Amino acid sequence: MHKAEANSGGQAFATALLDFLFGTAVVEGRYRRMKCRIGRLLILPLLLAGASGRGDAQRAGIWEAQAVVDGTPLGSPVRECHLAGAQLAIMQTWPAGCVAKPLQHTTSGITSEAKCDNTRTGPSLLLRQELTGDLDRRYRIVTSSRIDGTATTQPTHRSTVALRYLGPCAGRESTVSESDAASQRRPAREPLSIVIARIILPLILILGFISATGWFFRRRWRDRREQSTVKNIVLGEAGEATIPVLVTFTGVRGLPWWYSIAMNNAAPLLVIEPDGLRFRVIRRQHRSFAEIACVDVHQAWRTVNLDFTFHGSAFTFAANVGTVALAAHVIASLPSGVPLSPSAQALKSATL
Repeated sequence: MHKAEANSGGQAFATALLDFLFGTAVVEGRYRRMKCRIGRLLILPLLLAGASGRGDAQRAGIWEAQAVVDGTPLGSPVRECHLAGAQLAIMQTWPAGCVAKPLQHTTSGITSEAKCDNTRTGPSLLLRQELTGDLDRRYRIVTSSRIDGTATTQPTHRSTVALRYLGPCAGRESTVSESDAASQRRPAREPLSIVIARIILPLILILGFISATGWFFRRRWRDRREQSTVKNIVLGEAGEATIPVLVTFTGVRGLPWWYSIAMNNAAPLLVIEPDGLRFRVIRRQHRSFAEIACVDVHQAWRTVNLDFTFHGSAFTFAANVGTVALAAHVIASLPSGVPLSPSAQALKSATL
């Protein structure tokens, strides 16, 4: 039987024992809440979780356990495969709220005692376990329980779990110690190389992705920059000229030219039409030549910006055309009535 099944059997045993031990107290109105208060204290290794659910054999192998509560057998004998050397540890395991005495070795066996108090003011539970017999062949555990601190004297209930050794477990060694079993349950430690690989590999992938992305955009920028020439201007049937620009920006009037609140380097657009400009940063817009307040030119590393300021607007439009020659051609293509800044006028004069 698997240990999970054994645990469920032990819990069922403890639950049945609770109903049996405190049935009278539950019926009485004064102790109606007694079972709820001390239920958690009893579902411990109380009676060693039925002695069959916790691997309580001193000798590894198949053990048969028979529980008897106040002289009444509780179900049929249970046969399970247990690890070695767990019984004494279980007898020293108590839940929170219990004060236990050290194990006492007597002429007849081993005893353990504990007093479990509720967090509220109320009765306490007195528990005493006595183990007698040969832990390698046949032994029994007698558990005495009594509720103390009530108005009436409560009877002492006794339960007995008798265990006997049947033989080694099928497919298992019968000489496995508790420490060996614990080491077998402990997960294997991974080699240092695998741990390092798990840390380094994600970093390499992230850096590779960043490098590949940077390479892609640099390549794309270089291709566009190579196309930023006068010969790549596309003329339409209606007389419009589509300028090959690298990036378009939306700026704020009165702030430095390099400051922008929006940009478009995926699908920038600047078209000089017979009646004005058509451009796109976030959405397509059209401005007539009469709305242009000033055209300016700003240069930086790999940047030649044409800045357009409009009457009655707090926002500006800028286009990075990439080369001075293309910027001069665009300025020269504007009507003579469009106001130009001194730098734009000097660039226009230099190309004439």
